[in-house]
Amino acid sequence: TATTEIYTLSLHDALPISCVEELPIFQELADRYPDKLQVIALTVEDSRLAALNFIQKHHEYKFTFVTDPELGEPTSKISQFFVGEGVPRNVFVDPQGRIVDYELGSYAGKEDELKRKVDRWIKKLAGGE
Repeated sequence: TATTEIYTLSLHDALPISCVEELPIFQELADRYPDKLQVIALTVEDSRLAALNFIQKHHEYKFTFVTDPELGEPTSKISQFFVGEGVPRNVFVDPQGRIVDYELGSYAGKEDELKRKVDRWIKKLAGGE
């Protein structure tokens, strides 16, 4: 069992370019920290079929892919929590389930910023900061 220390929850759609463009950097970070970072890609606005088609075409991403179980419902707890903010959204969650950082918008073109952020959280959780 991996000793995952931090989770990145990436709320996205499978179709918008801004969502898809940031996935390679998340894969690079997941590869860099295989026992410390778990990337969960959560589809919140696309259909399950669109998400499944995307996953089948993109085997290079080794994330955990999930869809909002209440996808399309106005009472979706996920949609209510992140109401009206659009996608992509990236939420960093510590091992206790606390949100430790949150970013609205894509990291495409801001790869160095994301790398520094993840490095900082991994170091902090390891007790090195």
